[in-house]
This record gives sequence, structure tokens and C-alpha cells, in this order.
Amino acid sequence: MHPRPLSVLLLVLLCSSISLAQRSSVPPQSSQLEVHVITSGNRSAQGIIQVVLENEAGKQVTDAVTNHEGIAVFQSVRPGNYRLRIEGVGIIAARTESVTVSPGEGRHVEYVRVSSKTDGTLGRSVSVADMKIPEEARKEMDMGVEAIEKSELTSATEHLQKAIQLYPEYSRAWNNLGVAKMKAGDKQGARAAWEHAVAADDKLSVAYLNLARIAISEKRPADAEELIRKALITDPEDPWALLLMSTANAMNGQWPEALTNARKVRTESDPKKFAEAHRIAGEALVNLGQPENALLEYATYLRDYPDSPQAEHIRQQIATATELAQTKANSNHH
Repeated sequence: MHPRPLSVLLLVLLCSSISLAQRSSVPPQSSQLEVHVITSGNRSAQGIIQVVLENEAGKQVTDAVTNHEGIAVFQSVRPGNYRLRIEGVGIIAARTESVTVSPGEGRHVEYVRVSSKTDGTLGRSVSVADMKIPEEARKEMDMGVEAIEKSELTSATEHLQKAIQLYPEYSRAWNNLGVAKMKAGDKQGARAAWEHAVAADDKLSVAYLNLARIAISEKRPADAEELIRKALITDPEDPWALLLMSTANAMNGQWPEALTNARKVRTESDPKKFAEAHRIAGEALVNLGQPENALLEYATYLRDYPDSPQAEHIRQQIATATELAQTKANSNHH
């Protein structure tokens, strides 16, 4: 069977994946979140420990570094459900279950226990460059992010450029500048900003994924795969990275790989947002001669995203897969 052409869904560029910095003031209804990282014996974790605040979908919201007492402090945390990811030298990376910050709480404290590594290997350390960011640059970054959230793109660009002027190696400011430029329709400016971001921090996975999205939109799946692999080094379970990789695989006609990566996506974290993984898995199964299994993937897609702009296309795919499955069943009976 010849591979069928892939009708690629170009994923929305990352408004939801903006990597935010700490903010300096606490707006109404926001809280200060204190994360105490402790080891066995209830001792404070020593050394440089990075604490990443993620939303429920597993995307980074902001991050902080623990102080000498093993405490990381986040200002301006809005009410909601979050998760915490802990990484650092000499500890096993950990991710918590849901952490709820309630409206009007003011100050919320979480204790996270981590385990020391026993095999002598080192965990990923925090970028030294990030530890040197001037406070004024952080404030400009915060204002830039707030402007992006309000779609005030000219203001966002000005604040982010100011942050970069104050600290040229500010990788997350470069990344968010790319987001602002892409939202303003400046793809080349966005590309240049994201390239600066990964040059400043070669572990900033979100910038690699943004560059991969551009490569996919330009029908350069091989280039996209290379960029996504770099993002997966930092987080092998990142659902956006796996979804993008399965998209690139499918564009290349690499159906076994497309199916494998699509099925790795944790769609339960946000079924509607990651429903595309089921569409790609279905298309891969059809091309691998398993139309009967593709029907389940397509049905799951429509269940999770019934109002999708692609719903009619999926129904057509179901009709095709049903016909192929019937033909296959009839041939097996003869």
C-alpha cells in the first residue's frame, strides 16, 4: 500500500508555551508560592536546584532556583492547579502531582522530597547564565509577557528587547520575543529570535519546538526532527515535542515512527488539545495495513474534539478505513 498524503495540521504557535519569568509584585488574587525541597531525613536540599512550575498540561509557566535553605520562591502565582518539576546536580529529577493555589491564599507552601543519586552521575544543572539575570531585566521580561497576554505586541517587543539589552544572554526573553514577532506576522524575526534563544541556552526546549514548528510549516520535516530531538533531550515525555515529532514522521512517510511517537503523547493531560495524536495514529495505522485499529483512533479523536475544524475530514477518514477494513476481512475469509 502506498502512503497516503498527510493533511498536516499546522499547530498553533506557542501562546500557551511561553516561558515566563518571576514577577516582582503580587497582583490581586495572586499568591506567593514557596517550594521547600528536602532530602531524606527532612534535610534541606543543598546545591543548585531548579524548580519548574508547570500548568496541568505539563507546560512550563516559570521557574526558580533554590536558595541556601533549599527554598524556591515564586511571586505572582495565579489561582489554579499546577505541578512542580525538580531538577539539579546530584538528585533524581522529580515531578509532583497536582498542586492547588487557591484564590486569596496570599502565601502557599509546598514541601517536595527528592532522592539523591547513588550511581555517581549528575543531574542537569541550572544555566549559569540564568543565575546572572539582572533584576531590571527580569522586570522588563515580566512586562513583555504581560503585554503578549494582552496582545499588545508592540509594547511586548519593546519590553523584551529592553530585557535583552540589559542581559544579551537572556534566553527566555529571546524566546518570548520570537513569540511576539510570530504573533505579529514576522516569521523571519521570530526565527532569528528563537535561534538566539537556543544559542544562549542549548537546553531551552521550548525554543527548539518553536523552530520545529516553522520547519514543519515550511515542509522541512527532516530539519524539524533534528530540532525536536534536541528538545526531547531535556524532557523525553514532553507531549508537544512528541506530537510534533509524530507530525514530522508522518510527513516523511515514516509510519511506524509516527505511530510510536503519537501513542507516547499523554493525551489525557488535555484530551482536546492533544487529539491530533489520535488522528496521526489513525493515519499511520491505515498506511500500515491496520484500518480496523485506525477506526478506534479516529473515534477517540471525535470524542475528545467533537467541534474540531477537521471533524468532517476525520469522518471521511473513518469511511475510508471502514471500507478498507471490510475489504481486508473479506479477503481473509477466502
